[in-house]
Amino acid sequence: MISEKQRKAAFLIIYCDKFGDSDSERFLIATRWSGTYGFIGGEINQNEKVKDGLIRECIEEIGIDFKKRRDDFVKLNSHINEQKNMKFYTYILKVSSEDIKKIWNEWRLNGEFAEYEISGLSLMRTDKKIMQNFLKNNFAGSSKKDLIDFLKTLNSEFNVDFI
Repeated sequence: MISEKQRKAAFLIIYCDKFGDSDSERFLIATRWSGTYGFIGGEINQNEKVKDGLIRECIEEIGIDFKKRRDDFVKLNSHINEQKNMKFYTYILKVSSEDIKKIWNEWRLNGEFAEYEISGLSLMRTDKKIMQNFLKNNFAGSSKKDLIDFLKTLNSEFNVDFI
């Protein structure tokens, strides 16, 4: 049972379609200092709304203020981790290929705490073969499940067991 003082965390999958000469979508994924992969985001302060906290986390980690795009955040998942007494939310946000390239190239320069919170930011293609190999890595929390659910929203061909 979750207590009234339940903590919250939110994460954002930032993606674009038709990047460069590729027909596949691209998305950003962070490498955490623990060596695991995950998405931009983190714990929401007690007095924050979930999307407000997620916007703050984006500013801190990658230096991008998505306040004007908050209505474009599409909820992908939410789940409760009873052991941590925490509810997790995952959203997706579609941006232009120019925007995703800018974020990817400049996150270390713009993020207030960029290098303190994440050690790297990768721009990944959603090609099935690439994803089958990529999903063999270690992921933080529910990031692997969130990634698979995200891939399924993009293309029904991902409705297969990757492992």
